Amino acid sequence: SGVMEKEASSYMTIRNNRIYDCRYGFVLSNQNGGVTEAVKFHNNIVQCNSGFETVSQASAEMRDVHVYNNTFAGYTSQGANANRHGQAFYIYNNIFHRTSSSVSNADFYTQTGDTGQVKLMDYNLYSRNPKMVIGLWSLDRTYNSLAAWQAAGHRLDANSLLADPKFVNAAAGDFRLAAVSPALMAGRDSSGKAVNIGADALGNEVIGLLPAS
Repeated sequence: SGVMEKEASSYMTIRNNRIYDCRYGFVLSNQNGGVTEAVKFHNNIVQCNSGFETVSQASAEMRDVHVYNNTFAGYTSQGANANRHGQAFYIYNNIFHRTSSSVSNADFYTQTGDTGQVKLMDYNLYSRNPKMVIGLWSLDRTYNSLAAWQAAGHRLDANSLLADPKFVNAAAGDFRLAAVSPALMAGRDSSGKAVNIGADALGNEVIGLLPAS
């Protein structure tokens, strides 16, 4: 993992990182007890097999997890997921840029048989029709397009987009948004103000290693 939090971490923020060549970009787990809460993962560029991975045991609480304004690029296993026992996930303003025609798990999945723990999932941009699964490895209710997912009645991704994000030069690792990108001002922050979708929410972020100055 690029970053892994094992258990019982509260008020943790992970931002402005460039994470690549990993199996998982960020793993958030809670294994033995205690509470994991108020975790924010934002303004990161993640180029790993999986973008955001979360796991929780029944004896360990997890809640108030915010995954927003990230660019998940080139993943082949999953973009993001919700876990079996957690509560209150918020997943918004992310670019899910899958270059492969298929994904082994899903662009997004739950492990429970419903989406009740996902309190907000919207204003995301998918570069390919996403594979969404409710109850991975159990129910396996699968949707293979954004339109089918939006029409399923889960009230998730209602304002999300299916489009080429039009990066400046993704092949060279430049994931800034080009002037014609549909992600520009297509997201919403917590106050409802328009922001960009993806890691460059305001367009002036420094993500990854800071310049020498």
